[in-house]
Amino acid sequence: MVLPEPARLSVATLAWLLAAERIGEPHPVLASTAVWRPRAEEQALDERTRDEIAALGWYDRKGTLDAEVTATLVMLCRATSEFFGWISRGEATAGVLTAGLGRHGILAVRDGDAVWLNHIGRTALARTLVGQLPDVPAGPGQPITVPRTPAPRTTVRVGALAPDVRRVRHLVALPRTGGGELYAAARDRLGRYLVSEPVRYADTRDGRYVTVSATQDQLTVSPAGPSELVTRLTRQRLTPERENRPG
Repeated sequence: MVLPEPARLSVATLAWLLAAERIGEPHPVLASTAVWRPRAEEQALDERTRDEIAALGWYDRKGTLDAEVTATLVMLCRATSEFFGWISRGEATAGVLTAGLGRHGILAVRDGDAVWLNHIGRTALARTLVGQLPDVPAGPGQPITVPRTPAPRTTVRVGALAPDVRRVRHLVALPRTGGGELYAAARDRLGRYLVSEPVRYADTRDGRYVTVSATQDQLTVSPAGPSELVTRLTRQRLTPERENRPG
């Protein structure tokens, strides 16, 4: 079962709907800030929210939420596999989630107070997430692995930094046009929610670079086009490491 057609709704309406239907908590990418309201304001908000949902055509003749819409919302909260992250372009940041359950997938994009939902192929989750990034080519150069923490100043002579460290410092200093961090996640058979380490990327004047954990003590910085990002995210999905959500 899939969403009948692409839809746009407010962040507040999505949160209200998930709570009213007892489906679950909004994903961190889609979550809104909790706000206390007097009872009269809550009632007025409920009416506006129901009107927005009705305008989307999500209620059947009995006033019950359409089964296909319910199945879509369940994917947002209980997906067995996910790819998500925060994508910055200049001063604007959008949250993106691709989630899969069974044979179906969903794309959710949050931009400000609005959320766009659209059905996608179950096997295209990572590719669809990466497809939301700006069209920036991979930067030049080869992957570089360096220590997370530079050596103490007392042990390094001025001008004696390793070439790889100097190269990473050069990349960090490049003017940026955007960036973000991307995650993979999965629920195991016990229902535990496992989130990978982030894949952080920077869009620079010279192209796109990603930073990932190589080991506990080392980071790898490498050029990354769309296919490289999809590969890295897929690898992250296969080896989830944490039982908590980023936020």
